[in-house]
This record gives sequence, structure tokens and C-alpha cells, in this order.
Amino acid sequence: MYNSYAGIELYGSSDYNNLTSNTASNNNFGIIVEYSSNNNLTSNTASNNNLNGIDLYFSSNNNLTSNTASNNTDHGIYLDWSGNNDLTSNTASNNTDHGIYLEGPSNNNIIYNNYFNNTHNAYDAGTNKWNITKTAGTNIIGGDYLGGNYWSNYTGVDTDGDGLGNTLLPYNSSGGITSGGDYLPLTTMAIPTVHNIDSSKGFFTIQAAIDDSGTFDGHTIVVDKGIYTENVDVNKELTIISESGNPDDTHVQANNSSVHVFNVTRNNVTISGFNVTGATNTSGIFLDGILNNTISNNNLSNNDYGIHLNSSSNNTLTNNTASNNTGHGIRLTSSSYNNLTDNTASNNTWSGINLGASRFTGPSNNNILTDNTASNNNIGIMLSVSSYNKLISNTATDNTDHGIYLVGKVRGPGSGPSNYNILTDNTALNNSYGIWLYYSSYNNLTSNTATDNTGDGIYLEYSSNNNLTNNTAMDNIQYGIHLVGEISPSPGSGPSSYNILTDNTASSNDYGIRLNSSNYNNLTSNTATDNTGDGISLRSSSYNILTDNTATDNTGDGINLNAYRFIVIGVIKSNNNILTDNTASNNNYGIRLTSSSNNTLTSNTASNNTWSGITLGASRRTGHSNNNILTDNTALNNTDHGIYLSVSSNNTLTNNTATDNTQHGIYLDGRPKGSITGRSSYNILTDNMVSNNGNGIWLYYSSYNNLTSNTATDNTGDGIYLEYSSNNKLTNNTAMDNTQYGIHLVGEISPSPVSGPSSYNILTDNTAMDNNIGIRLYNSTSNTIYNNHFNNTNNTEFAGTNTGNIWNITKTAGLNIIGGPYLGGNYWAYPNGTGFSQVNADANGDGFCDSPENEYVFDGNTDYLPLTDPNWAPVADANGPYVGDEGSSITFDGSNSTDPDGDTLTYRWDFNNDGIWDTGWSDIPTANNTWNDDWSGVVKLEVNDSKIATNDTAIVTVNNVAPNITLTVQPTEPIEVGTEVILNATFTDPGSLDTHNYTIDWGDGTESATLTLGVRAVDANHTYAAAGLYNVTLTVEDDELDSDTKFKYVIVYDSDGGSVAGKGSFDSLAGAYMDESLKGVATFDFNSEYKKSKLRGETQFEFESLKFQSESYYWMVVEGHKATCRGNGMVNGEDDYEFLVSVIDDDDDLFRIKIWNATTVIYDNNIGIDGDYADPITEVEKGRIQIKT
Repeated sequence: MYNSYAGIELYGSSDYNNLTSNTASNNNFGIIVEYSSNNNLTSNTASNNNLNGIDLYFSSNNNLTSNTASNNTDHGIYLDWSGNNDLTSNTASNNTDHGIYLEGPSNNNIIYNNYFNNTHNAYDAGTNKWNITKTAGTNIIGGDYLGGNYWSNYTGVDTDGDGLGNTLLPYNSSGGITSGGDYLPLTTMAIPTVHNIDSSKGFFTIQAAIDDSGTFDGHTIVVDKGIYTENVDVNKELTIISESGNPDDTHVQANNSSVHVFNVTRNNVTISGFNVTGATNTSGIFLDGILNNTISNNNLSNNDYGIHLNSSSNNTLTNNTASNNTGHGIRLTSSSYNNLTDNTASNNTWSGINLGASRFTGPSNNNILTDNTASNNNIGIMLSVSSYNKLISNTATDNTDHGIYLVGKVRGPGSGPSNYNILTDNTALNNSYGIWLYYSSYNNLTSNTATDNTGDGIYLEYSSNNNLTNNTAMDNIQYGIHLVGEISPSPGSGPSSYNILTDNTASSNDYGIRLNSSNYNNLTSNTATDNTGDGISLRSSSYNILTDNTATDNTGDGINLNAYRFIVIGVIKSNNNILTDNTASNNNYGIRLTSSSNNTLTSNTASNNTWSGITLGASRRTGHSNNNILTDNTALNNTDHGIYLSVSSNNTLTNNTATDNTQHGIYLDGRPKGSITGRSSYNILTDNMVSNNGNGIWLYYSSYNNLTSNTATDNTGDGIYLEYSSNNKLTNNTAMDNTQYGIHLVGEISPSPVSGPSSYNILTDNTAMDNNIGIRLYNSTSNTIYNNHFNNTNNTEFAGTNTGNIWNITKTAGLNIIGGPYLGGNYWAYPNGTGFSQVNADANGDGFCDSPENEYVFDGNTDYLPLTDPNWAPVADANGPYVGDEGSSITFDGSNSTDPDGDTLTYRWDFNNDGIWDTGWSDIPTANNTWNDDWSGVVKLEVNDSKIATNDTAIVTVNNVAPNITLTVQPTEPIEVGTEVILNATFTDPGSLDTHNYTIDWGDGTESATLTLGVRAVDANHTYAAAGLYNVTLTVEDDELDSDTKFKYVIVYDSDGGSVAGKGSFDSLAGAYMDESLKGVATFDFNSEYKKSKLRGETQFEFESLKFQSESYYWMVVEGHKATCRGNGMVNGEDDYEFLVSVIDDDDDLFRIKIWNATTVIYDNNIGIDGDYADPITEVEKGRIQIKT
């Protein structure tokens, strides 16, 4: 009931009272004892009071037993200045403030075996005892032992099943008990939570399960979800897994933060499905010197290392998450042949995944890392002094330093490289550096992606012999791919050399691909685009090979080779590099070499660049670009120059093409003053094509260069231009169709420091044609100009002072520019044919102008030996040898004849070389002739250019042709003995002069005769006296013993005699029947005879499904022991078949039958024998044949 103060109150020395089974509820205080001692409060209920349920104030030595204080607004049990009380078996639950509250100096109370279930269970600022010694007996929650109290928020576990907590001791109500606490808290976890599946035993800790004497190698331990506070020593070969497989509900936290949570010291251990935390000074899971373990599906956080393998190999780490560890997420030390798959390592203070070495136990080699994610660490994935590892499809993102880092240790204990690793399909994103190799060589990087990193995408430092293939480096703040070495290495450095970069893409970085002090590398088929600096850059890097790379749309240069001045060792250039088949377009400069020498550039294309396509330049600090070789390169549509050499010498340019460039096609630039001075000298330009540029080839302040066989056409300015350039040699160049000058020499007679004359140049064998002006000299002196071909509307122009120029040399034997026999001056022509060399003839055949003038004087200059056109003899070519037949036309062809002057030729032929021409002159080089008899000899051709005639011969062979007979023999049907046979034959022979003889073999005799010349027919007759199959043969032979033979069969029978009969069988071989695969026994039965001059008979034949029956006979011929007959019949009841039977009656009888219709031979056992009348070859096996004459 409700009382305004207390339900029950003992006040002022109310001692030795017993309060039992009372209820005090809905009061301010339930039961209050003030200034009273030695009272017993038992089984009372104090609930739903506005303040405290049971309140002791200045009261001691009281016993509170089995009371219930619940749902009170303040505290369940409250002691204030009260000591030496015993509180046991009480329940304080659901109280708003505390279950029990001790205030003031309330000391020496004994509080045990109580049940506390409140939001705040206890507060104690004094010194009290919260448990007794473990004592057998039923406790308040039904356990087997008395000890401490039951606390609803106690999270420790009972590890030995006695109902008393063994972990998280003492219990102090989250710090509410300020001194000591409950060392034997009661727990309801009486059911084991750790199970050995194989022994069927249960345990309360993982360690207890491992240590159990019934736990053996190979057993499986399953752990129920919950929180386990222990350090587990796995010293048996076990599988330890969480029951749920979910690490979020199965926690193992370190009882000692300086000891590994799981310490694995045996092989073949599996740990899976745990949340492992609290080893802040060591590792969550530690494998030490062991093999073949599996660590999977674990979450590891708030440790030093999440997972640590030390000298442990052939282990598998799968689907683990290692995050928020103060060291590494996953660390391998001296551990090899491990597989790491689908692990996540994030937010670790040092590395996400770290493979390292120990000075004592060696590197971590031959590990495979696949599909792992390392993010928000200092370093994502790190390999230190570790080799032969494979990293496949891993992701390293948002790491403070490197995404993937391969590092070698240069010196000191445990030093060595990280070599022979394979990195494939990895992604490094948003790190400082994407992929970094330091002192690491022989690695393969394939199809990796490094993007959006604040440093470089892929960085190799002091790393050599690596293969980088099909990687993508894009949107990195610094370099896409960066190779860095040291030219003069200290013990901690060296060049990055012998690397191979193939099919990589570097785009939208600062620089695309950069080699710095890196030599002997091979770059092939890489693409560098849209970078804010250079696409491909080599600094102080030599002996590299760049092939088939593409550098486009870069804000800097497409490909750049340059030098650097080092403080200690001086200038190191980029020399001896080979660039082949590269494309550089839409960049600042296409390909630029600065202070770089002895490089070879072949078949590169540089187009549409803002400045020059290909540039060889100098630097004030690092020197010139010399001794380079440029061959077969194309410089196209560049805004400045096609190929540009600035203060660069001894370079060789061969067969390059420079077209459609805004300024000069090829520009050799010297610098007479400024920070960089010097000439571009001793360069060799050969077979280059420059067209449609501002100017073709321009030399400025450049000397001692050789220009040979270059072509400069269709340029809007000059073809070849020399300014302040001397001692150059121009040989066999062509300058044509240029808008201004073909060749232009410009100088200054009184030079200032920036000028000088263009002097002492030698121009020979050049062609200047169809330009506005062929050659112009402006203040150019002492040049030698001879053996050139000028054919322009205006061949020369002079301005300023031009003295001492020489326009011819002394007459010298040698082929000149227009094919004449001597060298001297130049050839001067106009397109309209009125040039000096065109209108003045050569009178003495030496190729110089003689008449009417022999010296060409122009603008104060004189060519004393101007060239003119010589006439050269044509060269006849009769072709051959020729072979043909008598009576057939043979075509002779002289079209291979030539004229050095290009004159039109006429032709005639002598077909038998008898000195009499058989054809007249014709401008057609072919002719035909027919011989009527065989012949061999020589045919002669003569050709004429209207001035000189020459001839040539060829061998001709005319072959004999044999005659060709057409033969008829009448009658064509079988005839009776004594009937006349008539032979008629004609024959042809294209040899109209041939004579012929003939021979007739009648089969029973012969006759021969010689025919009169021109006769081409044979007629004869003959009568046979005996029956037989006669082969009548006619042979006609010409006088060269070539012949033709034709024959006809004549069948002669005797109707007055002869008969034949036979019956039997034989072996029919495969191929006799129309189904060629069939073979077996064939049977026959036949007879035939003449009776009263009439032929009668019957033939039957069977083989397999073939059944033949004769219907009538045409004829029969009996010749001694051989008989042949022919007729028609039926096959399997169908008409229109014919047959022929041929037999021999001898010791071994022979039989042949042939059956056919209009389209097909049905059967013939004379296999492989041609001719209907050939002897039979098949022996009769059973039966016989009989012939009577």
C-alpha cells in the first residue's frame, strides 16, 4: 500500500528484528532500516517504490536474504554509511537507477549470490567483498557453485563449465565498483559453446578444446557465435571454424594484447569465420614456420598485424578482411608458396598486404596473390626483397603512399632485390604512386591499370630487365610510366635498364612515359596520348629502342630525348637510342632530341604538331645533338618545320619525307649569337623528299654539309635555301615547281656577328626546273656551280655583290648531267625550248655548245663550257631465241630496243641474214614470217634514230611437223571371206616442200610406195582369203622421217564353217563389274555356229545380281583355237544391251565377256586390257570351251 515515507521502517536502535515475507510497494521507500543493527530481512518484496526498494542508513551487522527489490524508481538496494552487513540471494531487477548502491563509507559488507538485472547494476565507492570462495552449492541461478553474483551485463565466459565466469575479471559494473569487484560472477553459460565434432566433446573456450586429451590431429572444432576472450595456441593439426561462418557474430579477442590471438605452430590448420581483435602489440593470427594452413573468412582488426606468416609456406589465405590494424593488415615474412585470394586489407597504419624478408630466414617468394583489395593503408601491397611472386587481379586504392610496391634492399643485412614477380590485371587507383618498383628486376607487369594516382602510375627506380605489357596508366598527376636510374650509381642506386615496355597505354597524365637515366630499354607499340607534358620522354637515357609507339595529342612533345647536367658527374645525354616506326602527331613538337647524339630514327611519322615534326636541338647547359641518323621518316603537316636541326652537326638524313609543313621542310639552323652558339655542320642529307612546305630545305649559318639526291618540289617559297652558309656541297638534288627559287644562296658581304656570306659552296649535278627562278645568288661569293640542269622561265637572278663564282670546270671526261661524254659547265634551257643549251649545237660531239655560240654570258657571269644535247646511238635488241613450226607464222619483236636520247626508232628485219632486208623501215617493232620447211639460222634486226643505225641478231629454229592422216576402210561392217576391201586416205603436212612414202599392213601382207611431191592421198584395195580380225594399218612418213600411223579393224567371217561352245565358271575379280568392289564366282553357258550360212547361238552369263541372256548374234569369227562373236541381249530382263564373247580353246581355256549399253560398260573381265579384240585373259576354273573349224 502507499505510504508517504516508507512501507516498513526500523528506526533508532531497532535491533534484532526479523522481517520476513513482507511486501512494501508503491511507497517512497519500500523498507528502510535506520541506525539499527543485527536485524534479519528475509524473503521480503519491495517494488514499485518512488525511491529505494530496501534502504540501510547508518545500520550494520544486518542480514538481507532472498529479498526482492524491483521496479523501483531509484535504487533496488541502497546502503549509506552502513557496513558489515551480509547480502545474499537477493534479487534486484529493473530498477531505474542502480540495482545496488553503496554510498559513504559503507565498507566490509559481504555481497554474494545475488541476482542483478538492471541498466546500472552496481555502484560501490567503498571497500566491500562481492564474492566468497568457490563453494559447492546451488546458486541463485541454479548453478552448482556459490561464488559471486549474477550480473545481467557480464560479458565474460565460463571456460570450465562450473557456472562461474573466467574472463573479464573482476566484474566491476563498467567501473561502478571502484575498488576490486566480483571475481566469481555467476553465469548462465552452462552449455558448452565450443565443440569437437570428431570427439563429440563440448568446451567453453577454444583453447580448452585444443588442449583436450581427446583432441587429435585432423579433428574439427566448431565455435558457436559469441565473444571469446582468450589467446589461442594452436599446436595441433586442426580445423577451427565458427558455427555460423559469419565473423561478425563470433569474436575472439585477446586476453593479453601482447600475445597473438591465434598462434599457429602446426601444419594443416584451418581457421575460418572469426572476428579477431585486440592483439595490439602482436598479430591477430600468427603462423610460425609451418605449412599447408588455410586462413579464410576472418575479420582482423585492432591488432598490430592482422595476419602474420613467418617462415611459413604453402598456406592459403582466402576472403579475410584485415582492417584498422596498427601495423600490416596481412604480413608474410620469409614465407613462400602461399596463396592469398579475395582478401581485403584496409585502413591499416602501414601496409595492407606485405611480403617481406628477414635477414636470418630469407625472402618471401613464389606466393600467389589474386583478387585481393588493399585500400586506405599507407602502402596497399608491398613486396620487400621478395621474388617469383604472382599478383593477379588485385586492387590497391586510396593508399597514402604506394598502391603496389616492389622494393629491394640495397645494402645491409637481408639485402637483395625483388625479382621475377608477375603482376597481371591489377588495379592501382587513387594512391600516391600506383605501382612502384625499387631495385627490382626481371618482373613481368601485364594488363595492370594505374589511374588517378597523385604521383606516378607505374614507377621503376633502379629496376632492370622488367617486362611491362598492355598496362594502362592514365589520369595520374605526375608520370604515367616512369623509369628512373642513376648514371653513376652509388651502392644504393643504378640505372633502370633492359626493361621491355610493350602495348602499354599512358594517357591524360603529366608525362606519359618517362625514362630518366635509364638505358637499354625496349619500348614497342606503346600509346601515349593526351598527357599535359611529353608523351614519351627520355632524359639522360641511352641505348634504348623505341619501335611502333604512338604519341598523340600531348600538350608537350610527342617523343622527347634530352640531356641533364648533374652537379657531380656533369652532362649525361640521351645517346645511341633507336627510334623506328613511331608516330607522333598533334603534339607540341613531334619528336625532339635535345643535346642527344648517335641516335637512329627510322620510318617514324611526325605530323600535325604545333612546332616541328622532328627536331634535333642544342642546350646551353647540355650541348648539341650530333651524329644522329634519320632515315625514311615522314614529317607532315606540322605548323613549324618538318625536320629541324639546331646547332647540330654530323647528322645523316636519308630518304626522309617532309611535306605540307608551314615553315621549312628540312631546316638546318646555326646560331651566330645568343646563349647557344654554333653551326649546324657536317650533316649529310641524301634522297630526302621535301614538298608543299613553306621552303623545302633551308640552311642557316650552317657549313660543310652534304646535300645529295634530295628532291624539293612544290614548295611555296624556295626549293633549297642557303643563308650565311658556306662550304656546303649540293649534288644531284632536284628543285622543281617551287613558287620562288629552285636554289637560293644568301649572304652578307660585310658580316656582322650574326651574318656572313654564303661562299665556297659546290653545286653539281643538280636539277632546277619549272621554278619561278632556277638559282638566285645574293651576296654569295666563290661558289662553284657546274654540271647542273637549269630549265626555268628565269634561270638566274643576282642581287648584292656576287664575285668569284665559277660556272664551269675544265673539260673533264665523264658522263655529264644530260648524258654527254664530258663535264664542264651547266645545261641552260627554257621550257619553251629557246634556252642557250637548246639553240646552240654541239659541232664536234663533245657535248658542249659550239654553234653559233660557245660561251654563255649572263649578268656578268660566264659559263665557258655550257652543255648541249649529244646524240647517242640507239641500242638494237632482236630478242630471241625464236622457235616455231614449219608452215606457222613466227612473230619477231624488237620492242626492247632503246635510244639513250629518247629518240623515236624505226625497225627493219632480215629473216635469213642473207644481207637482203625482207621488210622495209617501220615504226612498229614487230614483224612476222612463215617457213614452208624446217630450218635453223639467224635473223637480223636494224634500228635507226634517224641519225645512227645499229643492229642485233637472234637465233631461229623452225621445227619439222609430221604428216596427219585421215583414214577410211570400206566396207565398215563384217564381211564374208573373198569380199574386196577398199582403203582411202588423205593426209596433211604444213611443210609444202616435204616428200612422202607410205606403207599398208593389211594383216595378212604389206605394200609400200613413194608419193610424188605434192600428192597427199593413198588409195588401195585388198581381198582376204581367210576369216579373221584384221588390223589394217597405214603409215605415212616425210623426208625428215617424221610419220603418222592410223588403223582400222576389218572383221572377216566364213559362213560355211566353224562352231564354238562352252560352259563353266571363273573367278570374277574386283573391277570387272560396274560395282568395282564386287568379286566372286561368275558362270557362263554359250554356243554359236554357222548353219546354212546363218549364224545361230545363245549366251547366258550370271554374276551376283547380274543376269545376261543373248537375243541375237551379229557375227562370229573363228581363227584356229580362238573364236570371237558379237550380238545383243537383255540384262535382268531389260533390252538394248550388246555383248562380245572372246574365247581360246587350249590346255588352259580362257574366257572373256563384255556387256554394255549406250552409256555404260556393265561388265568386262578383261581388266586393264585395251581393245575389244584383244585376247581373253581369264582362266576357266570349272568347265571347258570347244572350238570346231
